Amino acid sequence: MAGNGRDTDNFFRDVAQKWAGPVKIWVFAIFLGFIIIGAVFFAEDTYSSYQGIIMIESKYNLRSVSWPITYWAASLVSQLGQMGFMYIYLTDRKKNFVYLIAAMACFVVDVSFDAFYRANGFLGNGERILALGINTLIFSAFAEVLITIGIGAALTLWPGAWAEIVKLFNSSGGGRGRSSSRGNSNRSNSNRGNSNRGGNSSQRPSGFPVRDNTSELESILNGR
Repeated sequence: MAGNGRDTDNFFRDVAQKWAGPVKIWVFAIFLGFIIIGAVFFAEDTYSSYQGIIMIESKYNLRSVSWPITYWAASLVSQLGQMGFMYIYLTDRKKNFVYLIAAMACFVVDVSFDAFYRANGFLGNGERILALGINTLIFSAFAEVLITIGIGAALTLWPGAWAEIVKLFNSSGGGRGRSSSRGNSNRSNSNRGNSNRGGNSSQRPSGFPVRDNTSELESILNGR
């Protein structure tokens, strides 16, 4: 682990700088798991908010919205607000504290819709409220928290994790296979070069003078 020089104001950089070596790959995989699990809770949270808004309209005899898609938009806005404001806060926890307050406000709105739906429109005794709070927090808090932290940390860890994957691949059979094939190719090229040089030397051996037969041929002709 790299313990020095960490940017403690930025949560995601802090996580990325804390881990070094191949373990960074496993940390990256864990945060990918955060995203997957958070997406399941997010879908459940969105649907419960959608149903909660409809139940509030029905229970208090409110006028319904003009288009059904508005229910989905209303159920998503508080969740997306939580994730967006929380992400901004985590990038600089000293300067962006106001965004944490905004995220908590969106969380209260989201939980209100979810609680009404989970309680089936009835907020009664203390035990029911306790069970309702636990149930709501699991679906509401975990959805936005897991997705926000998972996406932010995974994006920050990805370059280092990919570099470690490449290192492991190069140190495994894949990397050695490529280097050995390049070595064999170089050796074969060298052998071909040596054989070519050998062929040329056989045609004209070095160290033996070239004999000039012109004068001998002229004397033979003149003798005739």
